[in-house]
Amino acid sequence: MPNARLREDPETCDTLARLGRLWATMAEAASFFDVTERSLYRAFKRHPRLREAFDRGQALGRIDLRRRLFASNDPQVMVHLAKNLLEMPDRVEAKAPPRPLSDADLLRILNGKRVSSA
Repeated sequence: MPNARLREDPETCDTLARLGRLWATMAEAASFFDVTERSLYRAFKRHPRLREAFDRGQALGRIDLRRRLFASNDPQVMVHLAKNLLEMPDRVEAKAPPRPLSDADLLRILNGKRVSSA
């Protein structure tokens, strides 16, 4: 028998979207509606619009979080965002393989002299 608290109506969809936007877990959303998690999953399967509303709310929550992080102007947050969102590495990778050192170069290094880069 379908749970009367989880109908596919605009009010329930809106509530699920707001819960998703707050990053509520499935257990928390189920508790909000006073149903079990299993009932919530069954309602999502039976009424795809409910699941879509919850997922849309979570996506909007991620966008809100990203906006707040960008607006924070905190250097540590900016470094984290650059590394993770923009895929900027934190170290420069060598583009050319190292050249082999000759015996003469090794002797110069051992004697404390500079090795030519050519």
